[in-house]
Formats: sequence, C-alpha cells, structure tokens
Amino acid sequence: MSTIRFSNNAASTLAGSISNVATTCNLAPGTGVLFPNPGASEYFVMTFVDAVTKLLREVVHVTIRSGDALTIVRAQEGTTALGWTAGDIAANLNTKGTMEAMAQLAATPGRLLGTLAVTTNGAVVLPAGTNRILVEGVGAGGGGGAADVTAVGEFAPGPGGGSGGWGKVEVASGLTSLVATIGVGGAGGIIGINSGNGADGTVTTLVATFGSITFPGALGGVGVTAFVPPGAVGGGGAGALASQIGGTALYLVGGDAGGIAQAFGANNGFSGSGANSSYGTGGGEAGTSSAGSAATGKGAGGSGGLNTQSQVVARAGGAGAPGLLLISCYS
Repeated sequence: MSTIRFSNNAASTLAGSISNVATTCNLAPGTGVLFPNPGASEYFVMTFVDAVTKLLREVVHVTIRSGDALTIVRAQEGTTALGWTAGDIAANLNTKGTMEAMAQLAATPGRLLGTLAVTTNGAVVLPAGTNRILVEGVGAGGGGGAADVTAVGEFAPGPGGGSGGWGKVEVASGLTSLVATIGVGGAGGIIGINSGNGADGTVTTLVATFGSITFPGALGGVGVTAFVPPGAVGGGGAGALASQIGGTALYLVGGDAGGIAQAFGANNGFSGSGANSSYGTGGGEAGTSSAGSAATGKGAGGSGGLNTQSQVVARAGGAGAPGLLLISCYS
C-alpha cells in the first residue's frame, strides 16, 4: 500500500512543455526542493493548471523527484492527460482523492472510544457511537475474621477474607438500558457481632438489554475464639465463578480463598492474609496482636485480627475491597 507524502503550500511552474503521454517533467529551476521526496511505495499528488485560463487541470502522482526532475503517473482522480506548456502551474494541492485516502474516525470500526471505570451503582452511559463493549469486573472481597481475647497460653488468629469472582465478556448488541450494581466489600469481623465473622462481599453485576453479567462476591473469614496452640483456621471462601447471560465470555474465573490463620505457640503464629484479586491486594497478615488490615484496590479480601496470649482487647478483622466494572467501548 502506497503512502502519500505532503509539503506545505508547495507550488512552481513547468520549465518546459510536455505532451499528454509524457511520464517525466521538469519544474522551474531550484523549486524542486519545495516538494516532497518520495521513497519506495510513496508518492505525492501534484495538480497541473494552465497559466492562461486557470480552467484546465490534471492530477498526477509524483513517484520520484530528483532535484527539479519528476517522474509522474498521469490522469489521476478522473482527470484527463493533457499537453502542458512552460509556465503552466504545478502545485501540491489538496484533492478529493487525497482526502478520501485518509481514515475517517467515524467510519473506522473497532476504534477504542474510551474505558469507563464504574465504581457506583446506577445507569451507565456509553460514549456516542459505541457498537461493542468489553466488560471486565470483579465481585467484592470478604472481610477478615476477628480474634477474641486470650488468657495465658492461648492464641487467637483470625483468617483472611476471600476475593471476588472475575472475568471478561464481549458484548456486540443490546447495548441499551445498562445498569451497574457494584459489590460492597465485606466489613471486618467484630467479636460480639455475628460471632466475629467477617462479612461476605456482595455481587457486582451489569444488566442491560443484552442480558446480564455477574461477578460474585467472596466469603469473609470466621471469628476465632481463643485456643491453646498449635492449631489453624481456614480462610474465607473464594468468590464463585463469574457468569453471563448474553454476550460472549472471553474468560470467567472464580476468586481466591482467604489466607489460613495458624498458631504454633502462645506468642508464635499469624493471622490469615486477605486474598488478592486481579484488581487489588489483600490485607497483610498480622504477626503480633493487632486488628486485621483492610484490602486495597478492588475485589480483594481483608486480613484477620490477631491476639497472642493474655490480651484483654478483641481485635477486629480488616475490611474487604469493593467490586469494580471496567467497560471498554469500541466503535
């Protein structure tokens, strides 16, 4: 495919006459440098205009320029090859063919119009001209489990919350009435409330005329009462496999389970870390008595709280991160 070259306002005159079948011509001495110098598979557009009436025109393609000497392809863009005389105009003008060779954005299918990061519930408005979307998303992460108070020789390590299910779905029709529901991250567990269990993350969905896409939330870690080590407590369950009705699934994946809490001795062990997601980092495990850490980003789990022996204050788990929708819009 040939490439069109350009110059700014380049104009000259013919140094001598040419017939209607000539394939070379010469410009006025010293004016060739005003024009492009085409390489292989390149050309520039030149228009010949008669100097007397300015009514006769021929469009040619210049494939080689050597100084003021040009090699030309005659009668382009529906014009007729004519004989030209010295002094007739030769200019690098804008032409219909030049413009139509350019890609026009509105007529270019598959162009990325933008990506929407949807983090709140409600209607989703796509950019004008959107004909296809790629929907990525993740459900919310679970909260970490709480750790109860401890006596001498006891240990209480809370496990981490899981991460939400995630995936990517292509949708090429039915792109009206889009409504998003963004999953809420599970709160960290608190002793005395729901047995200290971390709350489950909730589901992230996109519903529209095409159908629906669902990214499940993850389970929170359980609350832990004190026990005499050694021992371990399993982490919160992973978000289930993402699913869709309508559109084309590119991949649908479940989340990861929260980290296991372990106790080796009355002062030796760690809480469970929160599970990572593709869009966030789980809360880090605790090795000393402290509350769990909240997840960062989107879809990850909070870590569990931890108490070593002889702690009189319960430790809450860390919160899970909310869900997310990323919608890439294409023409």
